[in-house]
Amino acid sequence: QQGDLMTPGHAEKQVDVLLAEYQACNSTRDHYDGTIWLIGSIFVATSLTIFATSFLDPVEQNPWNVTFLGVVSLGVFFMWVGYELSVRPFVKAAIKRAWEIEDELRKLDYPVLMHARIRETNQTLPRKILRGKYLFTTLILMVLVVWVLRLLLAWHYF
Repeated sequence: QQGDLMTPGHAEKQVDVLLAEYQACNSTRDHYDGTIWLIGSIFVATSLTIFATSFLDPVEQNPWNVTFLGVVSLGVFFMWVGYELSVRPFVKAAIKRAWEIEDELRKLDYPVLMHARIRETNQTLPRKILRGKYLFTTLILMVLVVWVLRLLLAWHYF
């Protein structure tokens, strides 16, 4: 069957398309992952600053002020969490497609080894991904617990 045969020109074009898509996958991943952490560093720092402000004397004298700052701080923090959760699938999809492209290039006898070596040497990748989910959940719980304790402290001494 003629459709199964690949001409040298067609193979070169296929490789060019795969390489362009591979570059796009890596650029997409870098962009979204970098944006997640850029926004995170700003929003988490803002949330912590608001938390620290809740301990200032003029604010601390009225528990309603502390409550208001708690709502604002948690709102800022959860805006970042929401953004992270909405964008993370794009990062994962880009990584997955890059791995698939590497597999396709290897089938065409191009020795693309970066992610293959990472997967070979890191057999604990699923555990690390799971650990990352636990760390993210722990961060969210810590922020909530700290603010609950702060609000209890403010209302207890009122």
